[in-house]
Amino acid sequence: MKEQTYVSGSNYFNQNSLDQMKELLEKGKAIQVGIDCIGHTRNNSEQEAYREALTNLYGDRLEVKYNDGVCSYSYSYQLKEVK
Repeated sequence: MKEQTYVSGSNYFNQNSLDQMKELLEKGKAIQVGIDCIGHTRNNSEQEAYREALTNLYGDRLEVKYNDGVCSYSYSYQLKEVK
């Protein structure tokens, strides 16, 4: 995966953050989503909400990388290049 741009998913799933993610992905950027919260459970729940939304939007075009953590995790994304 290429160099990643950090995108805040806020502390809850929201359309503004999703729109920012879409804009960066469609410009060819790789992104890593961060959730601005203290709790691990909340982070993981919101990470899954964004993963589901982006997967529904882009389907097989979306490359997803799981970034493991001790109690919480994140995902990185980029769109596959169209040939």
